[in-house]
Amino acid sequence: MILAKIDNSTFTPNESGLGRIVYEIGRLREFDDVRLPVALIAVGTAAILALVWYLYRRDTRELRPGVGLLLAGLRFVALAGLLVFFLGIERRTTREVVHNSQVAVLVDVSQSMALSDDDGAQNANPRSRVDQVVNALEKMPLVTELRRHHDVNVSRFDQDVQPVVSLPKDAGVQPIPGEPSGATTANPNVRPAANSTEQVATTAANATKPKIDWAAELEPRGIQTRLGDALDDQLYRYRTVPLAGVIVISDGVQNAGTEPSAAIAAAREAGVPVYTIGVGSTEPRRNLAVSDLLVPARAFPGDTVSVVGYIQATGYAGRFVDVELQRRGSEQAAGSGTSINSDRIQIGADGEIVPVSFEIEPDVPGRFIYQIRIAAPSDDDNPRDNGRESEMDVVDRQTRVLLVASGPTREYRFLRDQLHRDRTMKTDVLLQTAQAGMSQDADTILSEFPSSREELYQYDCIVAFDPDWRQLDATQVELLEQWVADEAGGLIAVPGPIHTADWIRSVEHAKLRDLYPVVFQQRLTLLDDGHFGGEAAFPLEFERAGRDAQFLWLANSAEESELAWSSFPGVYGYYAIKSEKPGATVYARVADPEAGMGDKLPVYIAGQFYGAGQVLYIGSGEFWRLSAI
Repeated sequence: MILAKIDNSTFTPNESGLGRIVYEIGRLREFDDVRLPVALIAVGTAAILALVWYLYRRDTRELRPGVGLLLAGLRFVALAGLLVFFLGIERRTTREVVHNSQVAVLVDVSQSMALSDDDGAQNANPRSRVDQVVNALEKMPLVTELRRHHDVNVSRFDQDVQPVVSLPKDAGVQPIPGEPSGATTANPNVRPAANSTEQVATTAANATKPKIDWAAELEPRGIQTRLGDALDDQLYRYRTVPLAGVIVISDGVQNAGTEPSAAIAAAREAGVPVYTIGVGSTEPRRNLAVSDLLVPARAFPGDTVSVVGYIQATGYAGRFVDVELQRRGSEQAAGSGTSINSDRIQIGADGEIVPVSFEIEPDVPGRFIYQIRIAAPSDDDNPRDNGRESEMDVVDRQTRVLLVASGPTREYRFLRDQLHRDRTMKTDVLLQTAQAGMSQDADTILSEFPSSREELYQYDCIVAFDPDWRQLDATQVELLEQWVADEAGGLIAVPGPIHTADWIRSVEHAKLRDLYPVVFQQRLTLLDDGHFGGEAAFPLEFERAGRDAQFLWLANSAEESELAWSSFPGVYGYYAIKSEKPGATVYARVADPEAGMGDKLPVYIAGQFYGAGQVLYIGSGEFWRLSAI
């Protein structure tokens, strides 16, 4: 049986529990071979004794014997104290700490686990794959046997890993004789001899058996199976405790993420065995599915938008199927949608993804559910994945943006003109160095930062270009912080060489520093606070989060966007910060080989959630250079 291979890796404490006390000579740790220093210490000790005896004989000839012995004792104590100080004698207490060995159980909850491998003609109630897993966890002694020796941690995985339950080790848990359901009792020596005794044993079993709704916890909903990523997660999560093994329960189909072979190699290096329990049939299946649906989250009445579905099939290569696009209001029940378009496509090879696109023009504001459905053949093994839906918010409202800048930089003018020409935007500006009556391409020109909730809370986003935040009083600083944290405001902050170095040292503006996702340098000089106006461009190196972030895409896909960014020569300056904050997401760094902390390059783009809102940091105002590409 699989459980017999998992070793118990707990540590055993000593009986007293108080630890073991030892005394060590710290000076000896400096030597690989202690024989020579021990000999020198012995010689030194003998020399001290000889010196004390010589001084005693010389200085006490005219003194009484008692006074001479006192002086000799004092000299000996002083010299011995110097010797002890030199040797560095240390008292160490060693305690043994008990860590129960851990077993990680990973259960696949991707949509393929909802498939049934029973023959419907012979079985009127076919069970899905996940039903078989639930049955094993509820009625077989899998978890019970594991808990006799280990802490058991059950997690579900699809595209992510989510813990389900952690069950502590219980060495007294034993299967009740004659009960295959996995019920347990706390006393393995109790043998039911009468109905009353049997009832007591069953009661104890119910008290020990975990009360978990496995069917609800393991409901298959995931659209991806990232087995390799799930194994990596478990190895990292339990890296500081003895991990006795990882048990994977899956149908074995991976369609995204890191290859399991890499995680298996890491587990082998860490000495962690991985056991697999396969679920499902080895026979090839026929299935037609909508693997994904892309619908714009927001649109405006009269806009032309694309709704794209992705069809994936197994066993239907070359077949033609009809695909229908439906729409319903968000308040309407599922299945009540109206057909608005349809298309006929040809299925590709097994596993090949075929896109189908529909161009639509929303006509009225509201929140709508768009659904793509396939007219699947009758022999499709899993009709549950023949459709997919997504929500679109059709709004007849402009986004309110406030641009704050200490001066009319090129980045400020570039963004101001772009937003002012966008009919979906309403742009107000606060140019802190502007003269009264100066014209700006904006809807409203502000003379000072908003100082009331009514004025500030009308904005959806604030973009700040090297602002002089010192012009804000304590009330305005508090208001801005609350706007981000409580009203889900979005702040885009761009530092600069003029004012940033001054306000970041201001005690009155500590809350503004809290908003930023980076930690600023706190030096008394202005040296190295910024690298601006260089002669050579520094390329941007995007982290994984930056490559995946769609708001940084310069094209319609991640691959095309990465190609476009690769043609961007880079930036000529950036504000030098200390590091990103814990919990912040770094999207891009500056490839400046002469800067950075340790092996990390300087942060250029970073973001963080702050309360209900978000803050994005951009190291300098140079995105206007993107217009060249």
